[in-house]
Amino acid sequence: MARKVSLLMLSAVLALSLISFVPGCGQGDTGRAGAYIDAGDDYADKMESEGKNLETALTGFFETLIGSDPESVGEAGGPLDKYWSALYVSIWLAEHAEVEYGSVLKLNGSEEQKRYAGMMIEVTEKTLALLDFIKLWFMNALDVITTKNPTRIREHLTGDEFVSGQKHMEVMRDRIDELATQAIDYKKAKNL
Repeated sequence: MARKVSLLMLSAVLALSLISFVPGCGQGDTGRAGAYIDAGDDYADKMESEGKNLETALTGFFETLIGSDPESVGEAGGPLDKYWSALYVSIWLAEHAEVEYGSVLKLNGSEEQKRYAGMMIEVTEKTLALLDFIKLWFMNALDVITTKNPTRIREHLTGDEFVSGQKHMEVMRDRIDELATQAIDYKKAKNL
């Protein structure tokens, strides 16, 4: 008798857990879309925080480079390691946020949810483009820095390519902030 009861309970638990995987049963597309949005927003929040870590790492790298001990930029756990870590974590978070928001577009959820997800996909795409630009910009600087030629390094760090790269990053970041603000305002207005 006890075995029969436990088999019935196991069957009931399995049936309830499978309901959520069957289209049209359990949590509707609107609810699933909301869960994907929440997950995407969580990645986006962490992405924003990691972006600040990346900015701090870049600043620390260049401050150390022009400071009294420029050789320490490459030490384990130093500015260069912090930069690479923040860059790759930022990329990982942006890619995962994009996947979560993209999942919303595949559902039959509300148009408001899809619109918000589309807005946030644009934010993540532009963030990934910015991260790619930062990586290339930094690699160009690193190529010059590894020459250990003080004159060439100084010229590069004050040159047009380096400075215009910084300005371009600011423009890209401002656009991302603008798009993210629009998306957040939309989400609040639609009570998503």
